[in-house]
Amino acid sequence: MTNSPIVGSNLHNSTNRNTKDIKFRKFRHRGEEYLMLLPALLFITITATYPMLEVFRMSFHEGANQFVGLGNFIKALRDPIFWLTLKQTIFFVVLSTFLHVGLGLLVALLLNEPMHPIFKVIVRSVIMLPWAVTPVVVGVIWRLL
Repeated sequence: MTNSPIVGSNLHNSTNRNTKDIKFRKFRHRGEEYLMLLPALLFITITATYPMLEVFRMSFHEGANQFVGLGNFIKALRDPIFWLTLKQTIFFVVLSTFLHVGLGLLVALLLNEPMHPIFKVIVRSVIMLPWAVTPVVVGVIWRLL
């Protein structure tokens, strides 16, 4: 209270209180943020849930509406092509994940090393080229359709 410009005034304390109230109000939740998120959440839920439920229902049917129960699953598990495809898919996922992470880390480490400024500009340009060219290629392809 000794640092207050007016001795005996409550100016310093009221300023602190207002500052604290403003900071506190910033983090106060009244539920409006959830109300604003509701349309997007409903849209995402409907567009994601309905196809999943429909595929789950269709997996127990053959053809239009002939119910076969677990027959489709039993047929798939007995098929050797299913197991070969599953093995190849797992191999591809594991290999591509390690290659993407490993090559990305290697490129990041190489770019972090000190190098000549001209070389650094060339390398960064080559790395950014696929990101910059993709929209142009998509536009040309759509124009040709």
